Amino acid sequence: LLILIALLSFAGEQHLNFRVNAVAYAVCSQALMVKLLAYFRGFKSYSKLVGILLQNVKDMTEFLVILLVLLFFYAISFMMMYHTPGAMELDDDIFVANRHIGTALLTTFGMMLGNFSNDFSGTASPLMTTILFVGFMLSVCIVCLNAVIALLGDSYSSVMERSEAELTRQTAELVLEHYDTMSEKRRQDLELESAWAHCLVPWAEWAANGGHDGGASGAGQHDDGGAAATSQVLKVEALGGQVAEIKHGLKALDAKLDALTKLLISRDS
Repeated sequence: LLILIALLSFAGEQHLNFRVNAVAYAVCSQALMVKLLAYFRGFKSYSKLVGILLQNVKDMTEFLVILLVLLFFYAISFMMMYHTPGAMELDDDIFVANRHIGTALLTTFGMMLGNFSNDFSGTASPLMTTILFVGFMLSVCIVCLNAVIALLGDSYSSVMERSEAELTRQTAELVLEHYDTMSEKRRQDLELESAWAHCLVPWAEWAANGGHDGGASGAGQHDDGGAAATSQVLKVEALGGQVAEIKHGLKALDAKLDALTKLLISRDS
């Protein structure tokens, strides 16, 4: 976009260049805003918020389509009500705003946010306009907005349930994006440095593989420290068995002491 702006600045009239540049700068600012928010995914304190916003956008796609349909047809209805004979010559803001479908859509959208007037005098049918207004408030401002609140709550819950996994995924995406910006030589060096990976596995799984990596390394070689590790584990298991025997003997000794104590008490009595 910046290159396009530079090219357009040398072509056409000056006022046209100003308009094109203004539009291009506005688009670039929005793109930079989205890109900056994307980099916030790498911070743990901000990644949840970014994830919630992204999930909200995904979950609200169908809702926004339905809302747009409602706004479109209500805008047409209000435009017809205000499109009366002689209304084109009126300077009233509400009549001016409902002369075209574009401005009517903006006016209807403003009604959803609370910017409206309940003075329907001068319309084709004040009663019908009132009925449309009440229907719009009930269907859009009450039903739809309450539905979107519940939808956003579900999105928040789903993101928080998998917050750790979402943080890991977003961090991996940033790492991959940084990897794509590297030169080919730097990528090859990193691939050579990370050609071998070490994985911590449970003892039972390691022993089931015969005390080696199970061929995961591709060479099928035994771990040099496998024998020493096996010996240490066997010693720990043997020690655990001895501890269990000692505990059993202590319990038997406690039982005998209890019996002897009861016998002495009975003789004294």
